[in-house]
Amino acid sequence: MSAEANLVAMRGLQDAWASHDLDRIAAFFHPDFVNHQTPFEPVIGLEAYLRHCAHWFEAYPDLRFECVSMFGQGDLVCVENRATGTREAGFFGTGSSSREELFESCDVLEFRDGKVACQRGYWDFSVTTGEVAPRGRRE
Repeated sequence: MSAEANLVAMRGLQDAWASHDLDRIAAFFHPDFVNHQTPFEPVIGLEAYLRHCAHWFEAYPDLRFECVSMFGQGDLVCVENRATGTREAGFFGTGSSSREELFESCDVLEFRDGKVACQRGYWDFSVTTGEVAPRGRRE
């Protein structure tokens, strides 16, 4: 696929993430998808990734993303996001905050056959909490 086609797919994925619809999200990913999101443990496989997304959406029912910048080269797309949401449930070992939180992130997504096969993301949780990021443990 061309870089432009991958950018179009990425814009569609951003809309799917905004919808919190796991079926829509799943359509953009390879079944053997691998997700490396610092500071969390790697998430291997599409089903595990969808559970990971569900955990985010449960913790932050109003989670929304703003694309700050996006560019692509070949099979790679880089996207810088600003995400906000109110933590209403536990999240990787942290409790509810009941206040809006902000996350800054940068993700590099590797496309194969028009689908995301690998994602490497870097998240800054300290903007929100003033503390080190939550540990990568699952609840």
